Amino acid sequence: MEKYIIEFKKENRKLIEENKTRYQKEWQKVEKDFFIVLSRILQIDWPQDKTIRAMIPINPICPRFLNDWSFSIFYNYKTTSHAMEVIMHECCYFLYFEKWK
Repeated sequence: MEKYIIEFKKENRKLIEENKTRYQKEWQKVEKDFFIVLSRILQIDWPQDKTIRAMIPINPICPRFLNDWSFSIFYNYKTTSHAMEVIMHECCYFLYFEKWK
């Protein structure tokens, strides 16, 4: 299994990097407005000491890690808009759970 994963990542390195760049570029267009609106909807200010990190593995499942404010996003969604939906969905959790602490 480990050999398969290493080879798969090696063979798909270019696509992974291209999509990472594409996702980042699209996210930067909406990031500020998204967090402003999300904060307004959830009625909580965004914590100034928190930064969310996204990782791009080959795993299609998107786990989130509330303790260190990070999540995974699949490297190869069919559309960039689908990737943005997943990023927004995952980001909601961090502010939502912050509110309920």
